[in-house]
Amino acid sequence: MDSEEPLEEWARKREERRERARGRLRAVPLTEGPHRGAHVDPGAPRAIQEFNGTEWVTVSIADSLDAAKAVLYPPGPVEE
Repeated sequence: MDSEEPLEEWARKREERRERARGRLRAVPLTEGPHRGAHVDPGAPRAIQEFNGTEWVTVSIADSLDAAKAVLYPPGPVEE
């Protein structure tokens, strides 16, 4: 927060950032230790989490990295 910026302006910008992120999904490996790159242990299950504007909430579990990618990046509509 900029010391010259009014609190109301800062709060408005913060809420806009949260709103843009709301509904975003991420895959978190369900492994021991610190989280590493997605390519590490591709066979490990993943928790699919959705940002609700305040925190990440687990919405489902994927069996592997490939299954998680299918949830995170669904195929687009097919054009005829």
